Amino acid sequence: MLVGPSTSRHRRRLVGRDAEFNSWDVVLRRPDRSPRTLVVTGDPGLGKSRLLTELRDHATDLGHTALTAQGRQVGEPRPFATLAAALDPFVARHRDTTGVGSILDEFASELRPLVPSSAPGTASLAAPTTQRRVTATRMLLEALTEHTPLAVLIDDLHWADEESLDLLGQVCRRPPTGVAFGLAYRPRQTPGSFTAVVDAMLVAGDAISHLLSPLSIGDARKLLAGEIQELDLHRLHALTGGVPQYLLALPAGISAPLQAELAPLNEPALLVAQAAAVLGPDFDPALIPALTELPSGEVVEALDDLERRDILRFSETPGRLAFRHPLVRDAVYQTSGGGWRRLAHLRAAHALRAGQLPAESWAHHVEQSATVGDHEAIDVLTRAGASVRWTSPGSAAHWYRTALRLLPDDPADNSRRAELMVAEAEAGLDAGGLHQSREVFLNTLHLLRADGPSVLRSRAGIGAAKAAEYGGRYDEADAILSVDLDACPTRTDATAARLVQQRALARWFLGDRMGAREDAERLLAPTMPSLPSVAGVVSRCVAAYVLVLDGELSEGSHHAELAGQALDLLPDAALLEELFAVAWCTWALQAAGTADSAISRHLRAIALARRSEQVLALALLLTVQGNAFRSLGRLAEARRALLEAYELARLLNSDHLVSLAAMFLVEVAVLQGDSSETARYAEVVAAKDHGRSNWVTACCAGANGRILLDAGDPQSCLDTVMSGCGGPELPRMDPAGRSATFELLVRAALTRRDRSLARRLATAAAKAGRETSGSAAAYSALAESRVLLDLGNNTTASERASSAEQLFAAMSMPIEAGLARVVLSRALRADGRRASAVSELRAAHHAFTAAGAARLEEGASRELRRHGVHLAPVSTKDQPADRLGSLSRREHEVAEHVARGLTNREIATVMFLSEKTVERHLSSIFTKLNVRSRVRLATFLYGSEETAPPKSCLP
Repeated sequence: MLVGPSTSRHRRRLVGRDAEFNSWDVVLRRPDRSPRTLVVTGDPGLGKSRLLTELRDHATDLGHTALTAQGRQVGEPRPFATLAAALDPFVARHRDTTGVGSILDEFASELRPLVPSSAPGTASLAAPTTQRRVTATRMLLEALTEHTPLAVLIDDLHWADEESLDLLGQVCRRPPTGVAFGLAYRPRQTPGSFTAVVDAMLVAGDAISHLLSPLSIGDARKLLAGEIQELDLHRLHALTGGVPQYLLALPAGISAPLQAELAPLNEPALLVAQAAAVLGPDFDPALIPALTELPSGEVVEALDDLERRDILRFSETPGRLAFRHPLVRDAVYQTSGGGWRRLAHLRAAHALRAGQLPAESWAHHVEQSATVGDHEAIDVLTRAGASVRWTSPGSAAHWYRTALRLLPDDPADNSRRAELMVAEAEAGLDAGGLHQSREVFLNTLHLLRADGPSVLRSRAGIGAAKAAEYGGRYDEADAILSVDLDACPTRTDATAARLVQQRALARWFLGDRMGAREDAERLLAPTMPSLPSVAGVVSRCVAAYVLVLDGELSEGSHHAELAGQALDLLPDAALLEELFAVAWCTWALQAAGTADSAISRHLRAIALARRSEQVLALALLLTVQGNAFRSLGRLAEARRALLEAYELARLLNSDHLVSLAAMFLVEVAVLQGDSSETARYAEVVAAKDHGRSNWVTACCAGANGRILLDAGDPQSCLDTVMSGCGGPELPRMDPAGRSATFELLVRAALTRRDRSLARRLATAAAKAGRETSGSAAAYSALAESRVLLDLGNNTTASERASSAEQLFAAMSMPIEAGLARVVLSRALRADGRRASAVSELRAAHHAFTAAGAARLEEGASRELRRHGVHLAPVSTKDQPADRLGSLSRREHEVAEHVARGLTNREIATVMFLSEKTVERHLSSIFTKLNVRSRVRLATFLYGSEETAPPKSCLP
């Protein structure tokens, strides 16, 4: 990637400006052809000056003489001062160059302001005309190129004098041969007469223009390589908006460059800016007089000055103004004294309250100006928290926490304190404050210990149990919830339903299947809230989840479908409060084999979770989405969702979600043949304490077994899985998971050539399959077919494999159906039916390719070659990186969307294309890059140097 000339003068790598640098290279290498002017525009801090320094160095490297100048902000500029700064020193050194002296003599009056050190002191009687000055300047520049071409680079043209801008615009429209221009300015502060000239040059093809944009997160990573941790990088990028100057300055303190920008402001303008900073990043200018006590006319004049300097801008909201960047606002805010700021906030609060605005719009000013014991302020902050509870739980938690700080330490206020503590912890938990919220909930329960059962105490118990559950403390969650439920065992109100819902989940994760099942049945009892009430909808979602995973597919999926229909009818405002219910509904439907019906609802919930910043719900929803996509054979999308879920879970320090996301990621990585990613998440699942008997650790033991078998260690696979799942009967696993795990153990036993153990395990799998239907029956049939094939009973093996394939297909599990086809193919081949064997193997290969299961795809290709069927090799290991250059701009955009996990329909929507057009682009991309699946395309784009080639083997 071209990032500027690779010379030793670089102090820091120039990143994210390839297009601008390449355009300058074009301008320099064509001295007698248009375009010969490069125009770089952008907001302050985006690196215009830094870029012009690199452009100057590149011009010098190519043999040009670089003339540089910069517009000056301070003082009244002298006419032609900016151009004189560029030309005068160089002309003074070359006064005696052939042709230069005669031009200076002939056009003395015209050139004296430009080259005061060189032009003769006498002037002609005729006053200089604009056209003569333009002609003289053009002739002078052309004469100066006698030995080397010139590169004239002028920065900060928005501060240049008017005469320099007019003359420069006319010269650039017809530049002298051998002269290239590089110009940089802020478009909002540059006179319209000059920008109009630039626009005309662009239309005529006489100039190239680039509007600098903030750096992407990838470019910011390169800019700060080795200087900052990844998490800090994301926070810094979000704070600075990707502005390079702020990215570089913020870690060490950004005040210096911004304070320098504020220095020229007069006292009224600075006061108005400070008042604006108090009002916020986006504000109503009509409030400024109330904060500053300045006359309206003086305020208007100051606002005009701040807008001209691009400190303030017109907001996207009509009638409002905004700071250019939040960091500019912060810098202005810090210039005022603490006492004045408090008074200004108090005035702002009074002014906004008088305008009958909602509490959240002026709660910030109350926070900054209120004192302890101000009950009116506490009421305002409480209302503000309630109003944004579900749209911005982090903000809500902040307002509740602030109200608590203002509450006096008086026993008479304990009731209100408990209410605020519960409200803060509930909002904080949704915003991701898992462990802090748990502590607040437990403290609230302690505060209410003398009280009897109440709705507030139940809310605190539900919150404490939820926080404990996501922290991996399932027994603690069960105990907390049981206290309230045991105290009033006959309660049937909505609060009781919430308690039972949370306990059913805690008991399931704890491994108490019987207790979870009892709670699920209690939720469905006629006396409990039922549809269409929201509490009834959530109860059905939770009950469906427990029932389906416990083997009751028919009943559980029925309740999940009814609950899903009810969820679809909820408006966004109501669904925001029940995002967790969507996750349980989707998981139940996925386990029942009907995940497709839940995807659109699930994506809606994810979008709402992102919009409202409900981080805990988002992490769970992404985990469930990844599991559903893995089941549906959409591995690239599964990986994308699970990677985000895993990173969120780590940030939340949620042991529960980290374990689930890592467990599902292991499955995806094994299927994709990504050994490095498998190893990364293997450490997480292997670290789970298998000595604790719960469902999550049992599932992690199963995932660890897959890793060990994949690594060629079947004995460790058998030992680990049986130990982690509670023994040879795998009692800690759910029915579907038990059958799948038995099938895994059958493969391990057959790999060890232990046929006796394999038969016992297959028998256990068959028993588990008979207890339920769906995937459990499919896995048991697949396990039986493997043992029968190993025993030479080919006909029965093919029948059982065919049955497994049909069951998996009915459950929308294409990868597992493909694995059953592989076993069926082997049985058919052993039975002498080669054509049918090849047909089944081709179908399996197609399924693996479509899913992006690279490891299985390679294994199917190998088996096909044994049949004499040769497919084109598919490998990304040695793909040359320059093949990306063969893609058109549109094809590259399509490839990027595919690599991010979008479907063809989603790409068509984003790019305003038809699906058929997307398919044509994708076919062309596959051909040009020599890849055959979407996951291999993603690997080619982002991981070809880090991802090991998949092993060619099939289970």
